[in-house]
Amino acid sequence: PTRRSSDLLANFHWQHPSIKLILQIGQRALDLVGGEPGQMLTKLHAYRGTVSHVLIDGSMGTGKPLDATICRKLLEPIHATFPELSLVVAGGLGPESMDLLDPLLADFPELSFDAQAKLRPSASALDPLDEGYVERYLQRSVAWVRTFTNHS
Repeated sequence: PTRRSSDLLANFHWQHPSIKLILQIGQRALDLVGGEPGQMLTKLHAYRGTVSHVLIDGSMGTGKPLDATICRKLLEPIHATFPELSLVVAGGLGPESMDLLDPLLADFPELSFDAQAKLRPSASALDPLDEGYVERYLQRSVAWVRTFTNHS
């Protein structure tokens, strides 16, 4: 018999409570629930008390830009139902695309974000990170967060 991934993570969390676990809701998971927040919330209940972060990532390292409307449709009910969870988004973020996050930050000021493909000239997650891209991304991320924090 196979064990459910939520059971495996719960066991791991019990053994290593100081390690933060991030549950990725990737494109496959989004497709399975059909973008319906209710179905997603039902599935998330199995991970309550185990994961500390939920990552909404329809790009999964391909560089496909995140859709703020879809993210909001999922982030709002997750935050309302699981206020203890930290929220993370990803999708096409890099030094030249921080503005993809603008529609989300007023309502989710503690939102975290992740970048992958756009930190490489090839935009392939299989290639090494480009130090210049990473440096510009980090600089622009800090400036962007400061700008947002100063206006909220």
